Amino acid sequence: KCTFGGIWNGGGGDGQKNLFVASFFFDRAAEAGFADPKSPVAKVRPVDFEDAAKKACQTKLEDAKSTY
Repeated sequence: KCTFGGIWNGGGGDGQKNLFVASFFFDRAAEAGFADPKSPVAKVRPVDFEDAAKKACQTKLEDAKSTY
């Protein structure tokens, strides 16, 4: 099984129920407001990133500075 352009996906199975991702994703989730930046752990779903992206794309330029 491969994902992300041929990079091994870890083999699947029970270990895939919870994925531990790099700080990059945590930082983006915190910036978007759906992860607590003061917490060492956050449980988020891919749809949380999608929802945040949709919200950001609907934000007017003049509102972006105060929102983000």
